Amino acid sequence: MKRLFSLQHQVILVLMAFMGLSFLLTGYLVRDISQSMILREKQEKLLTIAHILDARLPPEGFDGILLRYHAENATREDKIRILNRVLRQDTDNIGESAPGLGVGFYSRDLDAIVTYGPSISFGSTVGTSVAADHPGRQVMETSTQIVKSGSMVRGDILNAMIPIQRGGKTIGYIWANELTTDISAQLGNMTRNIFLVTLLSSSLIFILLILLARRTLNDIDRIITGTRNIRNDLSQRIEVRKGDLGEIADNINGMAESVGKAVDKANNAIAVLQNVMSNVDAMICVCDPQTKKVVYINDWLCRRLGRNDLEGKTCYEVLHGHTEPCSFCPHKYLFDEDGHPVDEILNRTIHNQLINCNLMVTDKLVKWYDGRVLHMEIGTDATERNAKAISEAVNQAQQSFLARFNHEIRPPMDNILGVTHTALEAFPSPEQAAYLQKIQSSARGLLEVINDIMDYQRIEANEIIIEKQAFNVRKAIESVKKAIMPRAEAKYLEFQVTVDNSIPE
Repeated sequence: MKRLFSLQHQVILVLMAFMGLSFLLTGYLVRDISQSMILREKQEKLLTIAHILDARLPPEGFDGILLRYHAENATREDKIRILNRVLRQDTDNIGESAPGLGVGFYSRDLDAIVTYGPSISFGSTVGTSVAADHPGRQVMETSTQIVKSGSMVRGDILNAMIPIQRGGKTIGYIWANELTTDISAQLGNMTRNIFLVTLLSSSLIFILLILLARRTLNDIDRIITGTRNIRNDLSQRIEVRKGDLGEIADNINGMAESVGKAVDKANNAIAVLQNVMSNVDAMICVCDPQTKKVVYINDWLCRRLGRNDLEGKTCYEVLHGHTEPCSFCPHKYLFDEDGHPVDEILNRTIHNQLINCNLMVTDKLVKWYDGRVLHMEIGTDATERNAKAISEAVNQAQQSFLARFNHEIRPPMDNILGVTHTALEAFPSPEQAAYLQKIQSSARGLLEVINDIMDYQRIEANEIIIEKQAFNVRKAIESVKKAIMPRAEAKYLEFQVTVDNSIPE
């Protein structure tokens, strides 16, 4: 199935997802940190403004101002009016120094706002008291500064409040505040700028990563395409520029070359094996024990069967001419009850009717070159083997006979010749001498026959040595005559030998 996205597309999508997530996370973190920093900066600024106003208030505090104007016994409203007239200039100047800023004084004795600048915006609040839960009362009670955000006199604000301490007493508090809407607007602008800068920087980084990764991704695509080509053709090679990926490509090319050589060597070995199996003078048939289909059959069996279209057919059809599995099928002995192969060799003798010969068959499971476990059946012609065995037995018997003939007959004949020679030397009577000479001549003739038989054995063994030796023809003929004469006389036959005068002595 073709891939929907290439590796380059996948990497780009991963980079986009990574950069998008990084962009969002970075923007959120920068925004959060920036907001915290801005709020901290706002708080510090407002507290600083409040301390500046505290420094503008005379050391004697509100009472010192009232004494200066002889209003210590004036009504509450007159005191508030005098304090507002004296302090309003400072609060207006500071309040008008930045948009959205509000500052003022609160008197604890008068429980009223003395001034709230800029007056043009907040002057109407002068003389009013803060609510009972206003954080300013907590400042006066605890004499500690507080920065609080929430809805107060002028609305939703960030309010920094510090106690006014004179003569060891807290006589009121000073505040400096700013509308949270203004702060939110500033944070919004900052957030937009942050996200814009982050987006631009992320996009730039993303483009740079794509440009830098393009070469690597192209090399990776070449490696992927090359490995697919090598899978189909081991002679193919991967072309990649130098570097880490180039080294990987070189390693893959090296492995492909090694595998190719191994495959060629295996194919050559298979070809040699098939050539040997095809030319061996025996039946070789390999079949699948599960399907009974013939996988390989050698030329010897094809010639004996007179067919060449046997591969792919069932073994029982090819070997025995049956239409269904044989009852004597050896497959059941080559597997155990659980169907696992058994490492055993079966030897049996059968008569094959299709080729009309007795076969000595060996059955064994073998692992074929493609990894399958197959049944190999090897059969040799037992008829030829029996004929060979008979011939070998005859030769053995002949050799045994000749050996016994040589060792059991030659010594007695030698003894006879020795005894007759001794008797002739003892001056026997003429009649005895004649008999002894006949015995001697016959023994010598028989010994020559024995030598001839042994020469025949040597001829068969290619060990015969032909000797050239002079002899007396007339004496040889006379010796034969003397050996045959007694048997001729016993049968009342006339036996004469005539030697031509031209024959030399």
